[in-house]
Amino acid sequence: MPDRKFNRIRFESQTTVRMADQSFEALTENLSLNGLYIRTDRQLPLGKRAAISLNLPSASTSSTITVDGEVVRNDKNGMAFQFKSMDFELFSHLKTVIGRKAPLRLNEYYLV
Repeated sequence: MPDRKFNRIRFESQTTVRMADQSFEALTENLSLNGLYIRTDRQLPLGKRAAISLNLPSASTSSTITVDGEVVRNDKNGMAFQFKSMDFELFSHLKTVIGRKAPLRLNEYYLV
């Protein structure tokens, strides 16, 4: 998709998607500073908000993060979420993880 604002990296992690009325497990396929794509046979309506929890590696271990996301695309293999809110610390951690996986692909603005 040529109009992406953020590069995506291949990133596999067990993920939990939670809404007020349901939750389910899925596998993250890719990740960016703006969102993620999960593999699942479930379909949520476009615009549906959910809390998404996944494990991100850190220097010595991995940590579980939770971010608010909105469904922006569905297809036969899964769905894409756009992140709707995250604090600075979470953004910085996510930026570091993505930078380690694809250091030459991140926009210089986000490496400051």
